[in-house]
Amino acid sequence: MSYSSYGARLTSTVSNLKTNNNDMINMDFASSWEGSASRMQLHHLDELHGAVEDVLAAIDTLNEVLNDIDSYDAYKLQIKKWEDRLASLDPEDEAAIADAQVNIAKARNSMNERKAVIQGKISGINAKYKSSLSVIPPTEVVSTNDVFANVFSSSSNISSSFDISQYVTVNYNENPNFNNTEAWVYENPYSQAGLYGQCTWFAWGKFYEMYGYSPGFTGNGNQCAYQLVNSHPDKFEISNTPQTGAVFSYKGYPYGHTGVITEVKDGMLTYQDGNYDGVTNSFEVAKHDWGTKTVPVQDFINRYGGNIVFANPKTYTC
Repeated sequence: MSYSSYGARLTSTVSNLKTNNNDMINMDFASSWEGSASRMQLHHLDELHGAVEDVLAAIDTLNEVLNDIDSYDAYKLQIKKWEDRLASLDPEDEAAIADAQVNIAKARNSMNERKAVIQGKISGINAKYKSSLSVIPPTEVVSTNDVFANVFSSSSNISSSFDISQYVTVNYNENPNFNNTEAWVYENPYSQAGLYGQCTWFAWGKFYEMYGYSPGFTGNGNQCAYQLVNSHPDKFEISNTPQTGAVFSYKGYPYGHTGVITEVKDGMLTYQDGNYDGVTNSFEVAKHDWGTKTVPVQDFINRYGGNIVFANPKTYTC
């Protein structure tokens, strides 16, 4: 997914335009610009050149992102390898268990750091690309054979639909991996409070496994969706309509209920939640006190009398 050849042609075109006249574009270029170029001041070309450089920088960053995604996937494979090893170890081999847990934590931290870098670069691409569109001539005022038309129609098709989730994928429907002790024990605030088995404990751990970072909620089930959005307003938003990857909150008094939407497709909704027995348990018991169900979307909403909200994930696009 490299657009460097487009970029080289684009830079060359702008440079040629700039050097042909010190004050105004030579009328010889009017045909390729369908007359608009002859009315452009030189300082407009300077501004245009800056916009072009921004687009080229965005293209370079996009290529960096693809390399970063390869690194992300490599860390993901490392985690899977160590988790498989952890599951196969003798429960009495404390040293080997500790070593596996340390390596899982290291790989997970590296993976999450890489994902943050990717998302930061996507934001940078977004800013550079969108700001350049206000300067670069629209494609309808240039010849259809002009390099600008080729570059910006192609860039538009790519950039307007670029979604990080196309590359950094999450399998929301995977069963919980309770060997992931960061999600279910050490980082989980409900574990620290001794609330193993509660729906909030389950939703927190499941979210951490899906996204690799804390959802930021610490309250009751009826608060979780709102606290998630408050903690990550750039990533999630409150809605009455569920999406895949959402956290839901039933707003019933006094505690409500919460869980995770793992798929919404063709009018059906699949969700995972915990605390089926209604009590706090030990970690060993809590690992079995959860479930996955698929129901019609409207039936799910009606089950809670419509008194339910969803913290839906936003999409990283540019």
